[in-house]
Amino acid sequence: MLKELRKKKKLTQTELAKRVGCHRSQISRLENNEDKDLTIPILIELEIALELDEKYLVNYFADEYIKKRKLYK
Repeated sequence: MLKELRKKKKLTQTELAKRVGCHRSQISRLENNEDKDLTIPILIELEIALELDEKYLVNYFADEYIKKRKLYK
């Protein structure tokens, strides 16, 4: 989902990382749902950089986390 949003804005991982203030590798991990150190500030910066509605990514990743928890119970 994040990769599609980034590509829609015609940004590379490096460009998005610069806007967010993180490393390109973190963007890659986020796009592949591999980042275990995801923080609210990073999500908010991503929303700003991608011009998304407030809390769009926060809610998306919270829902994904809840789904994963239910799978492992």
